[in-house]
Amino acid sequence: MKPTGSLGSAIAIVGARPGEDEVRTGIPFSGPSGQLLWRLLGIPRTEVYTTNVRKDFSRTNPTPTQAEILEALPSLRSELESCAANVYIAVGAQALVALTGNTSIEKWRGSVLSSTLLPGRKVIGVYHTAAALREWYLT
Repeated sequence: MKPTGSLGSAIAIVGARPGEDEVRTGIPFSGPSGQLLWRLLGIPRTEVYTTNVRKDFSRTNPTPTQAEILEALPSLRSELESCAANVYIAVGAQALVALTGNTSIEKWRGSVLSSTLLPGRKVIGVYHTAAALREWYLT
């Protein structure tokens, strides 16, 4: 799955892995959870760079394993180094781990953190909107 948006965007959104809807459309965050994400952000999709830690779809591991995240870090770093964004929104725990090394979305959500993957850039972790669709209080 290819990222969308401009590499010149000031904000980047990073998810864990594309789901079935994203595979079908070829656009990150295009399914129901993506629609909720865009509604809650209030930022047009065209104004942000959007990507995933893993670009592949998996029925076996829809949420990437720690090993899969580690495997993807070099290519994610390379991709995001060419992005001008200074603020990265980590959608879900796996994206937070990839960008900061922090493992608890519950502890860190909403905090402005320093990226360990991209030193000098900021990361804000949020609950994945797929979880918010199931448990509305997480929004």
